[in-house]
Amino acid sequence: MNRFAKLRFPKPEYGKFKKLLFKDRACMVKASLQHMSADAHWDLIFKLNEIRNKYAHQLEPDVREKFDDLFQIDDKLHPYVQDIDSAADAERLNHAMQHCMEFILSLDSAKLKHAAN
Repeated sequence: MNRFAKLRFPKPEYGKFKKLLFKDRACMVKASLQHMSADAHWDLIFKLNEIRNKYAHQLEPDVREKFDDLFQIDDKLHPYVQDIDSAADAERLNHAMQHCMEFILSLDSAKLKHAAN
């Protein structure tokens, strides 16, 4: 998000951006990409951030429901994955994280395509 925001926002605005929480940064980037703001991958990113926050701030977080939500979002976005329901949570989490990263990395190319139109 930081790298994308640095390219997307003017220097004074980016200076403020660096001080924001990740969720707020992601919301700013999402809002700046109107043509991609409805993409459901944003839900995946925000849910993964919620899980990260629980682990960062609690010794034994109860994240079962958040994991279930994350897996449900990812399954809707990527239904082609075979037998994912029988996979271990760690494997499913790895898939969800990979899909988040692929989406984030696609933001630059999507921005360039949109700017060309």
